[in-house]
Amino acid sequence: MRMVIEMRMMEISKMIIESCMKCMIYAGILLSVLVSGLAAASDSRSADVACPSLYFHQFIKVFMEDANVQRKFTKFPLKKMRFDFKSKYDAKKVILLLEEKDDHFPIIPPKKERKDRDLQIESFSADAYGIDSELLRDLPEPLSGDKSYQEMIAIKSDKQQIFYNFEKTDACWNLVSIDDKTLISEDGKVVPNWLEWIFFQRPETCLPLMFYYDTESKRSNTGILEKLGYTQYKDDLQYAYFTINEKFYGLDANEMLIPTYGSEYSVVILANAHTLSDAIFRKTGKRFQVATASEFQQEFGVPYIFPIDDSKSLFVCSFNF
Repeated sequence: MRMVIEMRMMEISKMIIESCMKCMIYAGILLSVLVSGLAAASDSRSADVACPSLYFHQFIKVFMEDANVQRKFTKFPLKKMRFDFKSKYDAKKVILLLEEKDDHFPIIPPKKERKDRDLQIESFSADAYGIDSELLRDLPEPLSGDKSYQEMIAIKSDKQQIFYNFEKTDACWNLVSIDDKTLISEDGKVVPNWLEWIFFQRPETCLPLMFYYDTESKRSNTGILEKLGYTQYKDDLQYAYFTINEKFYGLDANEMLIPTYGSEYSVVILANAHTLSDAIFRKTGKRFQVATASEFQQEFGVPYIFPIDDSKSLFVCSFNF
């Protein structure tokens, strides 16, 4: 009798196991169907999305608020650049290649989130026309030609600066890359060679983009100087003066002048002009003019070096707003 009961129990256990296995197989099939259906629905929605406009300022207004438009008009793999905050001495840009399947959408924070996080938008094409980017007015269509047209917007706050680069083809605009220029990480780390990165977005030009002195709060707008323990010791009608202790292309820098009026930034380097010129050349391959040279001509957006004496020089970046 006991043997019969045990055999019966084994049969019941086998039936339960087989039933569970079937349930798991069916569940797996159902899950696969659901995922495929969702992916197909997403692809279908993207496929049905029309180009919002060939006018960039109409296009970007829709692009920022619609994840399906973002998915449709983003070129993959999408290149994203950001700083490597793990570096102790000379931070480089890390390049990530994002695939559509990774689902990063919405890739631009929607309007409510931008408001909650106090994020501002700057459109550089709008600035070129002297138009407030928030108005997003219609602009004349660019002249037709073989080359693609490029535009850029920035999502910025006191803590971050992220640039979105777009290219125009005959069909529409497409997001082609993201450049995160944020110099302070979320956990408060500062890029070690921040002083170089503030001025040089590209080796041949200087543009202290979105870095300025707030005359009301008496602070740098990004807070990076204050984060490092630096405060201005003087300001006047031209500059705010900060004593610093940083490296600039491997040389000691002990003072920074940020304009309170105008657009000329300067850094005092504890090395003569030729030593500074050589240091920048070794790292960038660019040779900048020394102001005492007989052929020197100042150009906006092109840095130059001004000799103070045999042991000091001034790195100067002057540009038009």
